[in-house]
Amino acid sequence: MSLAQSIGMTPIDVGPLSAARYLDGMAYLNIGLNAKNGWNWTSAWKLEP
Repeated sequence: MSLAQSIGMTPIDVGPLSAARYLDGMAYLNIGLNAKNGWNWTSAWKLEP
């Protein structure tokens, strides 16, 4: 978390390693959308409260 904060990001603790299953799916979707549409590879998910 310190690394993410040191580069200006806001890390979020999403719980145990079992949560990785859902995060991996989000990453796969993001990569697929970028590749298919020629979008910027620096895109990310933004979570709103």
